[in-house]
Amino acid sequence: MKWLIIIVIMVVLGACRRDSEPWSEDDPKQEVAVVVRTGSSVGAFSPVNYQLFVYDEQKQETDFCEVPPEAGDARRFRWKLSPGTYTGFCMVNVVNQTVLEYSKSKTPEQIFVKLEKNAGNYTEAADYLLGQADFTVTEGEPVPVVFDMQRKVAQLRVIVENVPENLTDLTIHVFSIPLKMNLLGDYTSETGTLIKTAGISVAGISTTGILLFPPVGESGLMLSYRVGNTPYQTPVRSIQTLTANRITEIKAVFGSIPGSEWVGFETEIYDWEETIVRERDWYIDMPPDVCKGVGNGVNLIQNGDFEGGVTEGIPEHWKLDANGTDKKSVVVDAPVYQGNKAVRLEGKTYLYQDVPVSEGRCYQLRMYVRADVAEVKWRVWCTWMAGNRSLASEEIRSSAYGYQTEGYVDVFRNGIFRAPAGTTKLRMEVRTYMSSWTGGTGLYVDTVAAELVE
Repeated sequence: MKWLIIIVIMVVLGACRRDSEPWSEDDPKQEVAVVVRTGSSVGAFSPVNYQLFVYDEQKQETDFCEVPPEAGDARRFRWKLSPGTYTGFCMVNVVNQTVLEYSKSKTPEQIFVKLEKNAGNYTEAADYLLGQADFTVTEGEPVPVVFDMQRKVAQLRVIVENVPENLTDLTIHVFSIPLKMNLLGDYTSETGTLIKTAGISVAGISTTGILLFPPVGESGLMLSYRVGNTPYQTPVRSIQTLTANRITEIKAVFGSIPGSEWVGFETEIYDWEETIVRERDWYIDMPPDVCKGVGNGVNLIQNGDFEGGVTEGIPEHWKLDANGTDKKSVVVDAPVYQGNKAVRLEGKTYLYQDVPVSEGRCYQLRMYVRADVAEVKWRVWCTWMAGNRSLASEEIRSSAYGYQTEGYVDVFRNGIFRAPAGTTKLRMEVRTYMSSWTGGTGLYVDTVAAELVE
């Protein structure tokens, strides 16, 4: 491999981060000059800062310095150390020190660079380069130090072709990715899922690069997306070719191959700069079209207008959650949205009904609710289900609590939703969260409907 030698020099006095007292001015300091070398795969090399960790073997302490380039000459830096024997570690692209787990008392294998979290999800790594050098500082003698920098991250390049125009929120999920790397370049066994929004589709093609710590063994790839209001996700695709300083490319194609959703893949190892680890194309079933049309007029909800009978205060065909406290349902004559009856929920409880539905079919949903005072707290919490198991249902649930309304409102806005794969039934449910003192007031519910769109 061809090596490119880059010499970076800057005078840094007192720039090191230390947990105890700074170096004494009486200590003899020897200037240390640094040479940084990188392989040709790194390409252009002009870091904003160098992150230097110096481990004192005698004291078993690690100092940390961050060295900015000198104005007009970013190719040189120097720093000073007292006589002694050291192991140095040089990194670049640690832009934010919040990714460091460092303290002076830790040894190099205990100091980590970690993946950050954003909104609860792990985000990709930076293009971390790491070099290590052992050296001894002797008073009165020049101390040249050479760091051979190596890239410590892998890149996963995901190309998605034939992206449908009605597909939104395309997101890439990569499983079993190490969360940390120490100064020795070792990756932890603790793993997590890295999530990144896919690149914008241009002419039906989306390309996304993800930097990550390479896993030991197998990892997995999954795509999630939406068509209209319905969320989808692909099966998990196994990946075994993520390696530091290599690019692994996977091409996912929306469409289908007769008799098979998957194809095999072959692996070839290439350098980072121009060539890649290429796996065979991954074919994904084309998502269904956005649900269109109107309901067929046949309401699957029984007694959705609450005009039927009542048993112990509960409308026929409906259930009141047994775990509710101060729970109460009252069938009332007014106010109603239509017809002659509605139901008023008081206290803390869930009113629900399960109806059979079919996977992949579209349903038009309606539920009218009314809250006349600000103390009424509620939300709709409907669920697609496979037997007794809940499926992804975000599009038919309230993300926030509701309070007072202006008369009756349809929480679904007459919307049409597709039942996800595996669905056998739909639970239409509304929840209230009120204290018992609200007797005589509550959440009014009327005209609940679920109709098949044919």
